[in-house]
Amino acid sequence: MVNKMGGTISVTSEVGKGSTFVVELPFEMGAAPEKSKKEEADKENSIHGLNLMLVEDNKLNAEVAEILLEDEGAIITMVNDGQQKLSQRYL
Repeated sequence: MVNKMGGTISVTSEVGKGSTFVVELPFEMGAAPEKSKKEEADKENSIHGLNLMLVEDNKLNAEVAEILLEDEGAIITMVNDGQQKLSQRYL
């Protein structure tokens, strides 16, 4: 099989130590893959730089969500009572 692929195989052996087998197969570098549709869609749907208000009354859930959103580049304002926050801001 190695011969059919244009390659070589060699072996070196040392009594009491073992053997080393080397298989060399030639190959050509292909062109860089084009960006997939998923990668392009991900870029279009990115939340990087968005200011988001995270409303969650459970502290652990809020911390997990904050970490995940910040890892995607969002800027997070956390509140535990959205109605109260909106009332303060708009009334």
